[in-house]
Amino acid sequence: MIRSSHSRDYSVTQTTADFPEWHGPPARTLVLCAHPRSGSTLLAEAIATTGRLGRPLEYFQAGHRPLFEARWKPADLLEYVAILHRRRTAPTGVFAVKLFWRGLVSFAHERATGAPLAADIPEALLPDQGYRDLAAAIADAFPAPMFVHIVRRDFIAQAVSIHRATQSGIWLARAGSNAPGPAPVRYDFARILEYVGRIRRSNAHWQAFFRANRIATYPIVYEDLASDYPGVLAGLFEWLGEPATVFAPPRLRKLADAHSEALAQRFREDFARFSRG
Repeated sequence: MIRSSHSRDYSVTQTTADFPEWHGPPARTLVLCAHPRSGSTLLAEAIATTGRLGRPLEYFQAGHRPLFEARWKPADLLEYVAILHRRRTAPTGVFAVKLFWRGLVSFAHERATGAPLAADIPEALLPDQGYRDLAAAIADAFPAPMFVHIVRRDFIAQAVSIHRATQSGIWLARAGSNAPGPAPVRYDFARILEYVGRIRRSNAHWQAFFRANRIATYPIVYEDLASDYPGVLAGLFEWLGEPATVFAPPRLRKLADAHSEALAQRFREDFARFSRG
């Protein structure tokens, strides 16, 4: 079981997950656009296990970037990107990355200023040119991008999942593991409401980014992926122009349980009262 997104036991972060050395920029980049607890890790692991479409990870965010930088010791962000291309591009020429909205904004900011983003991302949507500038800032790092956007239909359950993972320190568990799931956590209406707001802002920013840049994405809904895992993956691979394949069963175990449902239901009831004033 992995107790944190920072865990060094996460197999896809290991050197054994590196591909044979790739020379030059990737032929294509698979960009998984998401918000935490949207099913993006479930999707990323399914893609990684095929070996054909790279190893999607949050390479530019706090959970994984320090681990890779400690291993490779790049001089700067440009060298870090070059090493990623060299070691994480599949033999098919595909490099894959998972991006949260804050990760994209922070990456673009660091490219422009040389320093990571310190403040929170803006809540208000940007003018179209702002989203075009963001796309331009990442263009050379993500050649020939193909964008997949995964969302969770039940964003209250997603917010509860974030709250519970943050409080317990347990973000995911392996299928077949006998280890217990996260213990019950304290209910916190204000904190869950904050997470709901972040989810909705993130999804809105992604949609505005796609519209401003006229990007055709492949949308995936977590609930559909969970209920029809091979069918959703087959549709994605067809859209990507990849040959049909037999997908291994999910390697992750669902963590939501009756306690998660109780927290979500209490929040819905409290939010209804809050909305009435």
